[in-house]
Amino acid sequence: MINIATIWGHNPPLPTFSTHHSFWDETIKNRPDCRLTHFTWANWREMSYDFDLYLFLDFNPDLFSLFDKNYHPRAFFWWDAHHHQPFSFPSQVTELFDKTYFAELSISSYLRFQGYDVKWLPPAFYPEVYKPLSLPKTYDYAFIGQFDHTVRRNGLTRFDFINLVQNKYCGVVSNNMISTDINTAYNQSNILFERTVPITVGTRFFETVGSGGFLLMNRPKHGNNGIELVAQDGVHYVGFDDTSNDFLYKFDYYLKHPEERNKIAKQGYDYFLANHTYNHRLEVILKDFNLL
Repeated sequence: MINIATIWGHNPPLPTFSTHHSFWDETIKNRPDCRLTHFTWANWREMSYDFDLYLFLDFNPDLFSLFDKNYHPRAFFWWDAHHHQPFSFPSQVTELFDKTYFAELSISSYLRFQGYDVKWLPPAFYPEVYKPLSLPKTYDYAFIGQFDHTVRRNGLTRFDFINLVQNKYCGVVSNNMISTDINTAYNQSNILFERTVPITVGTRFFETVGSGGFLLMNRPKHGNNGIELVAQDGVHYVGFDDTSNDFLYKFDYYLKHPEERNKIAKQGYDYFLANHTYNHRLEVILKDFNLL
């Protein structure tokens, strides 16, 4: 039995299945060869020193208290390091751990170039929540997530892209749903839409395809977010060049061609289920520490 401690969150705890942290915990719980004990940032210093692995999830200032703590072996997974300085801050955190994993390819590649022993570990989906359902398609499209004018690229924001189809087609758009309801909305929609920042693939990429849906996703114009390393355009999803013209053309085309759309959705789901669940990511970490 592999005894694993996860460290994340605060009191009171976040709702289950509301963030990637709880998907990590549920994945560990579901494995017959693992035993999970969860600690928050409020009580992590009460941990014993006999766990087989200490898995810290995402940044907290308390991490710097690890300098004088003998919690080993310890690993760190950082989901959104791109919100911090691209090198100096993540490098400081990396030095605290036996192994460090970043969800962004560019961050991990840059740190490796600078001599740090880090690894790219992409986001994933949790198949017990995100999965195909036998539901009729009642919407033309769906987008669940943040849709504002915060990030503007090529003159357009994610909100602008939603406006392109909102007046012409019937869709569901929300930034406040629990995961099970998100999966239902995905299953009720013909086209799922994502427009991510160039530095990361993003969790929504895996959860939309993992739901069994057809995903229309922007390709980064600059930079390398690693999308071509985890999926194939036109086989597992369909990419657009981040312009409104290409987006609308492909949206209209695949809405009118359900056989092609459904074939890609099925191929994407089968491939992601075989390669991109949280259990696959957990096994990478367990093998790195010779626990499997």
